[in-house]
Amino acid sequence: MLASVLVVVLAGCAGIPTSGRVVEGDPVLEPQPQYVGLEPDPPKADDDEAGIVDGFVTAMASYEPDYTTAREFLTPEASAEWRPSDGMTIYASSPSVDKTAGGVVRVTMAVLATVGPDGYVNAPPGTTEVLNLALRQVDDEWRISNPPAGIILSNLDFGSEFAAYNLYFFDPTFQRLVPDPVFMPVRGSRATLLAEALLRGPSRWLAPAVGTAFPPETGLGVPVRVESGRASVELTSQARTGTPEQVKLMGVQLARTLDQLEGVRELSVTSDGRPLMAGDQPTMSLDAYPEYDPSVAPRRSQLYAVGGSGVVQVGDGGPAAVAGPLGATTGFEEVAVNVGSNQAAAVTAGGTQLIWAALRDEAVATVLANGTDFESLSWDSAGLVWAVDQTVGGPRVLVTEPGHESATVLTAGLDGRTIDDLAVSLDGARVAIASGGEVLVGIVVRDADRPDTLRIDALRPLPLDGGPVTAVTWAGPTTLATLVRAEGDVPEVYRVELARSIAQLAGPVPGAIWLAASPGRPLAVGTDEAKVLRQEDTTLQWHEVADAVAPAYPG
Repeated sequence: MLASVLVVVLAGCAGIPTSGRVVEGDPVLEPQPQYVGLEPDPPKADDDEAGIVDGFVTAMASYEPDYTTAREFLTPEASAEWRPSDGMTIYASSPSVDKTAGGVVRVTMAVLATVGPDGYVNAPPGTTEVLNLALRQVDDEWRISNPPAGIILSNLDFGSEFAAYNLYFFDPTFQRLVPDPVFMPVRGSRATLLAEALLRGPSRWLAPAVGTAFPPETGLGVPVRVESGRASVELTSQARTGTPEQVKLMGVQLARTLDQLEGVRELSVTSDGRPLMAGDQPTMSLDAYPEYDPSVAPRRSQLYAVGGSGVVQVGDGGPAAVAGPLGATTGFEEVAVNVGSNQAAAVTAGGTQLIWAALRDEAVATVLANGTDFESLSWDSAGLVWAVDQTVGGPRVLVTEPGHESATVLTAGLDGRTIDDLAVSLDGARVAIASGGEVLVGIVVRDADRPDTLRIDALRPLPLDGGPVTAVTWAGPTTLATLVRAEGDVPEVYRVELARSIAQLAGPVPGAIWLAASPGRPLAVGTDEAKVLRQEDTTLQWHEVADAVAPAYPG
């Protein structure tokens, strides 16, 4: 059976966590980070309309659990209705604040991104937003009567006041966790805020492609307590309606999410004051059940490539032919190896066939699919082989599982576009596509009414500088590796953090065409001179490791 799929990029479904039961001053609660923030100033009695608006904007730049100071700049009615948790608008630099006629102040800002129900979304270049804020006098002082939805703050303040974390949900098969990045205030009670956000569910962008083990309406009974390395989570009674397997998976989601907090080593989960997890161990280590961890590289995650005599494995001692027919067949153009490193798929010369075989001596090669020009092979942890067939009518995405029929893949948002490269994440829930020089990231959704149909949906462009991207692959659960090849320039490799689309140069590689990456593994490239180079972790230098093409890690 074809498996289904999921996720990515950023922020919780309710935007910024600003409300909630935050307990201060209790020594057994989670230790707060060493951070010194500026306390915002309240309104002054002699502030004019522009001064009140400027003070309001300044007050929103500093996180407070309910933005108490910022509310002082609003009329009583507006303060009662204003919800800072509705989201964030992040601007590039100080907005212009201009007083106009009729008690209205115009705020103009260059928008970089928004954070809301769809997560962190980069704004198109050149985006400008104008707020016309109306003011009226309350007790002879000016106050704002129509504040914006959510808060606005500069990119600098956003980076100072909020830090990126991941919430963890499951792919639809509940075999692997999928990260959903969120931003949490660095001065908030992060254990409680992370747990609350996890229980609310994934971002709206990701929700169609992920699952959660928590029964509906499950919430926190009391704030999360962290004491002596143990996070104690009290869930409401709805949690007790889950099956024993669900209870285990609830613990997995909580453990992986809270594992990002320094000093937290184990987890205790209760509901209605009684232990929820069955057995003799009322607590679980945060590193329990590593098989669900999306950041763990596949077992025996060696580098593979296509050599002159067939598919090879590139170890420390150099390349060696893999066992089975693929290691003794010439002319392959690309290869993909499954997560278990015991099966491989390869594209034949000319790109017209997709071949599969087990990596053992007695194996027999089988034709998975026939096409026009196959390329961009990848293999997810559910056992699905992904490929792009460059047909005369345009690119076609093929998904197939050895021994089963191929699935139809609908590609919403790609009509009329090229696919220069495509890579599926190990969890099988997300895809990254190089198209027309840019990178698009989308989710993979299975149609409940048509189980033989998968859909690539909700594609988002990543605003990356540096030049046209020709190759893309997954370097980790929330990290991509890209190859930029501007005409006349030396190709360059970048690592890209998806949370904020931040790219870091990994180095130039003359003649680079192919790109390979895997969690915790060094980057590798294949060149137009049939050389495979691998980057050393310590020196970051590129070293030749094989005479071969099309390097690939499992997945």
